[in-house]
Amino acid sequence: SNNNIHVAYSNAGQEEKAFKYIEKEYQENPQNPTICFNYGLACKNKDKDKYLGLIKRAYELDKNDPTHRAAYGIELVANGDKEEGEKLINKSKEELIAIILRKDDVERRLQNQIKVLMGREHTLDGQLQLL
Repeated sequence: SNNNIHVAYSNAGQEEKAFKYIEKEYQENPQNPTICFNYGLACKNKDKDKYLGLIKRAYELDKNDPTHRAAYGIELVANGDKEEGEKLINKSKEELIAIILRKDDVERRLQNQIKVLMGREHTLDGQLQLL
């Protein structure tokens, strides 16, 4: 998809190429909250009003996404609606922390599995050497 190409160009520091791809993807999929959000981020330094509108739209399209909610909350605070913005930020913060903790737990479990598997490999090597 153009969104994936956008991310690749953006990660490579080729912002103009990235912008063209995310703009095209948004034109094709304006109801996709992730594409809307990414297009908004791409517009941030080009057109502040468009950026704010797209960040709000991404949030409205998917109010359950903590990243979209937090970004919109930050913009509300920055533009004077501190109370509503902080509510969105605080709700997002709790969810994002939970996601990070689950991710850390999964990574820890995978590392333990790797250690177990590596231990078995060494055990098997030892058994083979004994034969």
